[in-house]
Amino acid sequence: MLKIAVASVLSQGDFVRLHVLDNASSDGTQKWLSALAASDSRVQLTLRKENLGGLVNFSEGFEKIDTPYALPLASDDELLPNFLKASLEIAEGHLRIGGVVFQTQVKKNGEVLHLNPLKNTDGIINPCEHLAKWCAEGHYFSWSSILWDTQLLNAINAKDEFQKHGFFGDAWIQFLAFSQRDFYLVDCPGAILNIHDDQTSQQFSSKFVEDVASILGAVKNDLTKRNDLNQTKANQLADLLFENWNNMILGKCWHHGPNLSNHAKCEILQKYVECFLSEELFDSFAPLPLFNKFTSLVKHSEIINNKINDIEKKYKDSLQEKLKLEKQIQCMRGSYSWRITYPFRKILQLLNVNC
Repeated sequence: MLKIAVASVLSQGDFVRLHVLDNASSDGTQKWLSALAASDSRVQLTLRKENLGGLVNFSEGFEKIDTPYALPLASDDELLPNFLKASLEIAEGHLRIGGVVFQTQVKKNGEVLHLNPLKNTDGIINPCEHLAKWCAEGHYFSWSSILWDTQLLNAINAKDEFQKHGFFGDAWIQFLAFSQRDFYLVDCPGAILNIHDDQTSQQFSSKFVEDVASILGAVKNDLTKRNDLNQTKANQLADLLFENWNNMILGKCWHHGPNLSNHAKCEILQKYVECFLSEELFDSFAPLPLFNKFTSLVKHSEIINNKINDIEKKYKDSLQEKLKLEKQIQCMRGSYSWRITYPFRKILQLLNVNC
């Protein structure tokens, strides 16, 4: 896969510079890379003696950039012909933009599953419009088809910011960049994202849920501070992103559910409750009957029990005043909290947990 990725870059033209950061490969890759660098002056190498982990290795790649424009490329992805030339021409014709966004072909076993983003409208997009599109797309889950202005990457401190949200480091970099500068969108694919089971992003666990919660909180916090978005619009975008990412979690539960042990399921459910069972979700009502059942299905935790007790105490009086069950359910289904908890209830179904 690395050979395909490297060839896809070097075939773009003589103007290309390629820096490969090898994370202590032990399968002959470093020997092959050394021979390649010796024969092609466009290739530079960082050959590690110990594996620092994917996040650190990828993050430190930002330090190696010494060109006006750059893009990160995973070893299992590839660029499409002429992408860099076309994107570079656009970037140099619009010097104040933060970069150029092409689409990405998402492939599995050689078959194109879909494009991401789904559709671009050719031309410049401002931060407010771009954030709305980005949230509606559920973020661009590949950045291999984005040519970035290096000055912008440095301005947002991409090296350190990338590691803040685990699996979603790339999404956080996208959010920071798109919220600060105009970008140019192109309705044409520029790269290929190859999906396979060995990818880190495909290894679903409680850490994945934790990372979702981490970046959602950061994005919502930043959105509410923007001067070009009123509070209602900022909340709508945050809710839209939350809905999209919950759908992504559902998809991963569906895909990995049969392979997860009961212990892993409990860890995932517990992490979901810890991350998303907060006071913010109970502004319209407190669905205690629902969550009392949920918490009995996960490992008992002092954090969970304390949250349930706090919420029960706060809403006990109002719950006693609720109407009959039928009307209460109608109220719940029309409320903000019911929509937020729906993905969690769906996860329990997909993991075959009877509630």
